[in-house]
Amino acid sequence: MKLSEKKEDFWVVIPARLKSSRFPEKVLADIRGEPMINIVVRKALSSLATKVIVATDSGRIKDSLSQEKVDVILTDENHPSGSDRVFEAVEKSGARDDQIIVNLQGDEPLIDPKTINNLAELKINSQEDVATVVARINSENDLTNPNCVKVVINKENKGLYFSRSPIPFFRSDENSSVTTNNITYLRHIGIYSFSAGSLRSFVKFGECELENTERLEQLRWLWMGKQIKVLRDDSCLGLGVDTIEDLQKVLLHLQKMK
Repeated sequence: MKLSEKKEDFWVVIPARLKSSRFPEKVLADIRGEPMINIVVRKALSSLATKVIVATDSGRIKDSLSQEKVDVILTDENHPSGSDRVFEAVEKSGARDDQIIVNLQGDEPLIDPKTINNLAELKINSQEDVATVVARINSENDLTNPNCVKVVINKENKGLYFSRSPIPFFRSDENSSVTTNNITYLRHIGIYSFSAGSLRSFVKFGECELENTERLEQLRWLWMGKQIKVLRDDSCLGLGVDTIEDLQKVLLHLQKMK
């Protein structure tokens, strides 16, 4: 059933931390004369979301968004993950347990609003605790880049494992390759959907061993025995900004789109 036919609405919550370890202040990085976080917010506002919230630890980020039609909630500086930051904002906003949330990272300036809508629709129509997005890997560099998170799914489009290493491992005389026959390597896109109640359970559970090993908080869902429904969208470019090099890729892509 399509979103327009459902009574349920969904919110987009964007965690935006100022002091990112790999690229400090990246959400304020300049993209064509605008801070990246403003671009991400406008992508969210172009979706069907009934509310868009930015959960931040910085007054500078709040000031940057003063002209945007978005709720900005100041959160604790010491949250261990983006999900914890999202949860604080959701709690302060008085969300019901069944409120559908889309957690959109503040470093995804090329996200398509249609992807946001499609993910929310998938979560509304599924029984799994959380839903997320994956896309095909087309680059050998991305396959071996630890900042490009790989994922393996089953025949029901549910996540089996996420890793910074190339997975699945190709057991042959050749190394793993995006051109290997009969294998499609998938990357994880930094966007999730869950209910506020499921997020509460996730945060209260606390960090787990797998999560701390890979530094991937989505592994906590699997550790908890939860299922992750996957939306495959190969149109997603996967150009999230984790490093200055990633920002240069985004700028180059936008230059080519002129």
